[in-house]
Amino acid sequence: MQPSVAIVLASIFALMGLPIVIMNAIVFWKSCILRLRTPSWIPLLGGGLFTIAMLIQPHPSVREFWWIPLICDYGCLPGFVHTIAALLWQTSRIDRR
Repeated sequence: MQPSVAIVLASIFALMGLPIVIMNAIVFWKSCILRLRTPSWIPLLGGGLFTIAMLIQPHPSVREFWWIPLICDYGCLPGFVHTIAALLWQTSRIDRR
Protein backbone atom coordinates (compact mmCIF):
# COMPACT_ATOMS: atom_id res chain seq x y z
CA MET A 1 0.00 0.00 0.00
CA GLN A 2 1.31 3.44 -0.87
CA PRO A 3 2.29 5.57 2.14
CA SER A 4 -0.12 8.38 1.25
CA VAL A 5 -3.07 5.94 1.03
CA ALA A 6 -2.03 4.34 4.32
CA ILE A 7 -1.88 7.73 6.03
CA VAL A 8 -5.35 8.67 4.74
CA LEU A 9 -6.84 5.33 5.85
CA ALA A 10 -5.13 5.53 9.25
CA SER A 11 -6.50 9.05 9.70
CA ILE A 12 -10.01 7.91 8.83
CA PHE A 13 -9.85 5.04 11.33
CA ALA A 14 -8.42 7.32 14.02
CA LEU A 15 -11.09 9.98 13.41
CA MET A 16 -13.82 7.35 13.63
CA GLY A 17 -12.40 6.02 16.90
CA LEU A 18 -11.81 9.40 18.55
CA PRO A 19 -15.45 10.24 19.42
CA ILE A 20 -15.95 6.76 20.87
CA VAL A 21 -12.82 7.01 23.01
CA ILE A 22 -13.96 10.44 24.22
CA MET A 23 -17.44 9.11 25.06
CA ASN A 24 -15.91 6.19 26.96
CA ALA A 25 -13.72 8.63 28.90
CA ILE A 26 -16.77 10.74 29.78
CA VAL A 27 -18.63 7.63 30.97
CA PHE A 28 -15.63 6.70 33.13
CA TRP A 29 -15.37 10.21 34.58
CA LYS A 30 -19.06 10.48 35.38
CA SER A 31 -19.50 6.97 36.77
CA CYS A 32 -16.22 6.37 38.62
CA ILE A 33 -15.15 9.87 39.66
CA LEU A 34 -18.42 11.82 40.00
CA ARG A 35 -20.48 8.72 40.96
CA LEU A 36 -23.35 9.63 38.63
CA ARG A 37 -25.57 7.26 36.65
CA THR A 38 -24.32 7.01 33.12
CA PRO A 39 -25.10 5.11 29.94
CA SER A 40 -22.98 2.09 29.22
CA TRP A 41 -19.58 2.35 27.58
CA ILE A 42 -18.88 1.06 24.07
CA PRO A 43 -16.60 -1.97 24.33
CA LEU A 44 -13.61 -2.44 22.02
CA LEU A 45 -14.73 -0.16 19.18
CA GLY A 46 -12.79 3.04 19.94
CA GLY A 47 -9.58 1.32 20.96
CA GLY A 48 -9.97 -1.18 18.12
CA LEU A 49 -10.28 1.56 15.50
CA PHE A 50 -7.23 3.35 16.90
CA THR A 51 -5.30 0.06 16.91
CA ILE A 52 -6.17 -0.51 13.25
CA ALA A 53 -5.09 3.06 12.48
CA MET A 54 -1.74 2.47 14.17
CA LEU A 55 -1.19 -0.84 12.39
CA ILE A 56 -1.89 0.41 8.86
CA GLN A 57 0.02 3.68 9.01
CA PRO A 58 3.43 3.53 7.29
CA HIS A 59 5.78 4.48 10.18
CA PRO A 60 7.26 1.39 11.90
CA SER A 61 8.13 3.33 15.05
CA VAL A 62 4.43 3.99 15.64
CA ARG A 63 3.32 0.52 14.57
CA GLU A 64 5.21 -1.17 17.39
CA PHE A 65 2.95 0.58 19.92
CA TRP A 66 -0.29 -0.78 18.45
CA TRP A 67 -1.40 -2.11 21.86
CA ILE A 68 -1.50 1.27 23.67
CA PRO A 69 -5.05 2.25 22.53
CA LEU A 70 -6.35 -1.05 23.92
CA ILE A 71 -4.94 -0.15 27.34
CA CYS A 72 -5.82 3.55 27.35
CA ASP A 73 -9.42 3.40 26.09
CA TYR A 74 -11.84 2.69 28.95
CA GLY A 75 -13.93 0.61 26.53
CA CYS A 76 -11.13 -1.93 26.23
CA LEU A 77 -8.94 -3.43 28.96
CA PRO A 78 -9.75 -0.94 31.79
CA GLY A 79 -13.50 -1.31 31.30
CA PHE A 80 -13.36 -5.09 31.27
CA VAL A 81 -11.15 -5.19 34.37
CA HIS A 82 -13.50 -2.77 36.14
CA THR A 83 -16.55 -4.83 35.17
CA ILE A 84 -15.00 -8.11 36.31
CA ALA A 85 -13.86 -6.55 39.60
CA ALA A 86 -17.33 -5.08 40.22
CA LEU A 87 -19.03 -8.40 39.48
CA LEU A 88 -16.63 -10.30 41.75
CA TRP A 89 -17.15 -7.75 44.53
CA GLN A 90 -20.93 -7.89 44.11
CA THR A 91 -21.09 -11.68 44.14
CA SER A 92 -18.81 -11.88 47.18
CA ARG A 93 -21.16 -9.50 49.05
CA ILE A 94 -24.17 -11.62 48.11
CA ASP A 95 -22.50 -14.81 49.38
CA ARG A 96 -21.84 -13.24 52.80
CA ARG A 97 -25.51 -12.43 53.48
